Amino acid sequence: MVYGYIRVSSDKQTVENQRFEISNFAKNHNLHVDGWIEETISGVKNYDKRELGKLLKKVKKDDLIICAELSRLGRNLFMIMEILNLCMSRECKVWTIKDNYRLGEDIQSKVLAFAFGLSAEIAAALAVMGFASIPLHACAISAVTGVLRAGGDVMWSTVLDIAPQWVVCLPATALAALVFKLGCWPIAFAIQLESIVKFPLCLWRVRGGKWVNDVTGGGRA
Repeated sequence: MVYGYIRVSSDKQTVENQRFEISNFAKNHNLHVDGWIEETISGVKNYDKRELGKLLKKVKKDDLIICAELSRLGRNLFMIMEILNLCMSRECKVWTIKDNYRLGEDIQSKVLAFAFGLSAEIAAALAVMGFASIPLHACAISAVTGVLRAGGDVMWSTVLDIAPQWVVCLPATALAALVFKLGCWPIAFAIQLESIVKFPLCLWRVRGGKWVNDVTGGGRA
């Protein structure tokens, strides 16, 4: 089956140009478009909430999806990678007209599929770990910038800003990725070690009260 996929972002745009391009392309390559999928929706919207998601669920081996350009699939790079990886797993081909992209069964496509799958896993790991560490990161920033630095505790503010990253986070990430060759999730965890280490240190320094300094110029007017 050959499918023509058309997406526009608003009602002010027309689908006719894309339909014309795909029809011409199919004619020049002796292909017949068996089904058209047209939708008016933002490319930022997740694909499984679009008509594209329904199409991806029903495509089979050797099916072909033709679209005007890759950006019609989505506006987010990782979303496009996820879509192409899904197509590869279903052995469905994706061809684009303007950027002349061909996802098929050749070795280049298999390498790209591996890269797309790995990129999607990395994005998921970073997103989950990053989201989980938001409270720690927010508290650390508030403590360093809003309390310690405002109270004149310049030395400890500098230490807490630099040491967790250079002494803990970067070495741990390098060891996880380059020495032990761990997967995406342990590496993503190592990247967030900065916030995990910084939070208790900030809490200890703030509760100690030694950060309080006279920043008014010694009481002089």
